[in-house]
Amino acid sequence: MAFRAFAVVGLCSAIFQPALAGDDKNRVFFAKRWYTESYVRLYIEKNYPSIFRDIFSKQMSYNFAADGPPPGMETYSYYAKPKSIREGDFLKWKAAGSGRSLEAELDKLCVLEVSGALARLKGWIRNTVRMREVKPQKGGLDHVIVAGVRSGQLSRAPLNLDQSNKNAISPIPPEGPGRLLCNLYATRKSNEVIYQASVALTAEGFYYGPGR
Repeated sequence: MAFRAFAVVGLCSAIFQPALAGDDKNRVFFAKRWYTESYVRLYIEKNYPSIFRDIFSKQMSYNFAADGPPPGMETYSYYAKPKSIREGDFLKWKAAGSGRSLEAELDKLCVLEVSGALARLKGWIRNTVRMREVKPQKGGLDHVIVAGVRSGQLSRAPLNLDQSNKNAISPIPPEGPGRLLCNLYATRKSNEVIYQASVALTAEGFYYGPGR
């Protein structure tokens, strides 16, 4: 199946809300949560099947810098084009009488933001091909591999979580098997806590070829 079959990235705006990004001197780092691609894939497939194809497909895969270059690339071409992605959203939490699990809610928040970042990488490649920046031979886009994906944090965090390119991304080496990082920050507001998730990814480019 050719690359043109990739779904248009158009994730529901009700799910992927922009995070509160302004300077907040009371905001503090709360936690780092590392996710494996397989965990994110299974979570979205189970809980949000309607957007699964916007993030994952058989025609595309992700190569993480920590794992080294993908093997068997003899039949692939490489397009070097660095890209950075920033995603963020927030959760207002009142512990008293909420009836919800904070752990489950933070997990959902992080997985959705990680998914949004992956979807934007997919959309970036799709637009690159649409703009004819790469001109592969017939069958040359049957499979695409996003190359050298790294997770990091916004260099101005926790004070500022601005998602624009002005807020540089500092890479963070993975801890354990997870390659996808969600940074959590917290601000206490009288009787509630605002948790903010920030996901920052960079990629070195992408491989494209006839698949395997």
